[in-house]
Order: sequence, then structure tokens, then C-alpha cells
Amino acid sequence: MTISDANGTIVGATTLSSGTAQPSGSYSTGYADTCVFPFTLTDVPAGDGFYRVGVGNTAGAGVPFSAEQLRTSGATISIGQ
Repeated sequence: MTISDANGTIVGATTLSSGTAQPSGSYSTGYADTCVFPFTLTDVPAGDGFYRVGVGNTAGAGVPFSAEQLRTSGATISIGQ
């Protein structure tokens, strides 16, 4: 997992924790169709109004989040849905 500043420079990176399967309730089979991989990233330099958080193949482009969003509620990214 990486976090980039407004200029696209990677300002932080970390590994994902072990995944946890979670059923969404949308399938009647009872099998999990979502896997959640928590992560924590500290010591990201402050100063930009927004950052991009990327995981796996999305690391280059990333998903944009405002600095305020990251401070107050963190980042949630869905891949492959």
C-alpha cells in the first residue's frame, strides 16, 4: 500500500495486514464475497490538501482522499468490484 502527495511522489508505504473474509449478504450461498485487509500508515508528511492511496495494481494511480478525510475517517478502497 502506498500514499502519494499531490505531485505523485510516494510519501509513505506499508504492508497490508492479514485478510479477513466478510460476507456482504448479497449472496444466498453464505460464502464470503469480500475480503478486508486493514492497514495503518503513520508519519505521512502534512501539507498537501489531498493524497492518493493505492494498493496492488492501483498503486500508480491510487484513489484520491482529502487530508481531512484521511485524518478523520481513514481510507477505504475497493478493488475488483
